[in-house]
Amino acid sequence: MHWWNEQFEKQAQSADFWFLQATRLRHAADILAKKHGEELARFTESPEDFLANEMRDGRNISIELFPIYLLLFGLSLENLVKGILVARNPTRFSDSRRLNHGLTDYILECGLTPDDRRRDLLMDLEAVVLWKGRYPTPKALGQWRLRHGRNGSGQMPGAVAPGERHELESLYADLCKLHCSET
Repeated sequence: MHWWNEQFEKQAQSADFWFLQATRLRHAADILAKKHGEELARFTESPEDFLANEMRDGRNISIELFPIYLLLFGLSLENLVKGILVARNPTRFSDSRRLNHGLTDYILECGLTPDDRRRDLLMDLEAVVLWKGRYPTPKALGQWRLRHGRNGSGQMPGAVAPGERHELESLYADLCKLHCSET
């Protein structure tokens, strides 16, 4: 049992394990994004044909994969950020396992200061990781309220549009550069 407990601590304190998990999650997210993009292109090209095929073949859920992409991407980003923090301090998450899904706070702790747009996008990605990518509703009604969105109107938490994917990937790339400069 002692060996098993040691492995638990070693993995929690190894930035490499955090980065490996980030890479796995990112790869799975990219597969879903590609499939979603293909289905969206098919729909955009001919909505009538797409819907007719959907009615004939049964429900085509590939076009609905973007929220799952966001969940996996958010978890990947979270592992990447936590890996950076573990590289700086291997016991960062060891004592009492102070882990949460606060992407914005972790990114600030890494030394990056996102502008208002990225901060807002991160808040939405946090909502996706916390509940929107997994459940139909959050645990608390307060997490369900409309808020001021990036486009200036009221939007639900976790509302990230496919067109914002490039912004998320840019943030991921910034964090990868930070990781590479520190290792």
